[in-house]
Amino acid sequence: MIEQQNNRNTQIDNIKGLLILLAVLGHIVEPLTGPQPYLYQFYAFIYIFHMPAFLLLSGYLSKGGESFNAGKIVNQLIVPFLVFNCIYEILYYAQNGEVSNYVKGLAPNWILWFLVSLIFMRIISPIIMQFKYPVALSILIALIASVVSYNGFTFNASRTLVFMPYYIAGCVLFKSTNGNLIFSEKPTGLLIASVFLVVCYALADHLNLIALYGNTPLVATGMTFSNVIIVRLSYYILTALAIGSVCLIASRFHWFNNFGRKSLYIYLWHGLAVKYLIWYMLPFLSNNVIIQTLFFLITGVLMAFLLSRHAVSRCTQILFVPVKTLLLKKDK
Repeated sequence: MIEQQNNRNTQIDNIKGLLILLAVLGHIVEPLTGPQPYLYQFYAFIYIFHMPAFLLLSGYLSKGGESFNAGKIVNQLIVPFLVFNCIYEILYYAQNGEVSNYVKGLAPNWILWFLVSLIFMRIISPIIMQFKYPVALSILIALIASVVSYNGFTFNASRTLVFMPYYIAGCVLFKSTNGNLIFSEKPTGLLIASVFLVVCYALADHLNLIALYGNTPLVATGMTFSNVIIVRLSYYILTALAIGSVCLIASRFHWFNNFGRKSLYIYLWHGLAVKYLIWYMLPFLSNNVIIQTLFFLITGVLMAFLLSRHAVSRCTQILFVPVKTLLLKKDK
């Protein structure tokens, strides 16, 4: 979700646009995934690929992940995290009269885990990229993180380690393509990708959602050592193929381009809108599947459209100024 400032790859913006729209829709329907099987299936389906795909693209946009730029990490990740984590906590405290369990557990608030993981990945990737087989190394680290019992929520440790291979794969992809990634538009490839995603959708409600979340070591769920390894590796393969399929298809969807360009702002603000506005409307929503589906689609698209406006990005940057002034040294 970190924006690419110059020489934008429009195909990547198209992909990011679809991914952020799916993220918005997934968060809107989240409270109803229990009572509504069709919503659970959709929810599980997008969790196969949408955050791993964002991490892969973030790795790609880091231009190989071999350099460490503290200023960019602070500006692009730490400042947005601090501002919006404070907003979430202030609203929670105003509503409940106490700090959230996220603060008590030293964890980022809800969807802000993505920024925390990116912070650590940006810091760690220059080290991992020095090795001959960085993706293999990151997978090995992820497997170890899956078979060791610890609190995966603290500092978002589990997701950072489990999802690291996607980010590193993006770094490797940038190097292997010399930063000139172009997705094929051949009909055969699109057909195969479409069929594969249909299969993924059909299988989605049979998958282990905890494994897709990545927020808890699988060994803590009672899995045996061998099952943890098998599940984690098989899900890496499934997710990698799903990411490739989604990217191949979504790269053609130019109407999602502006959503992709403004994905950071949609990401930052939609969680607040969903949690403190949309979710309060759900109890009054009809049980009719068609009405529900239309409501979710219209609400999700409208929210993404409104949050992708220039006024939102401008106001957000103004909101960041005091924190940047407080944290960053002045340019000489």
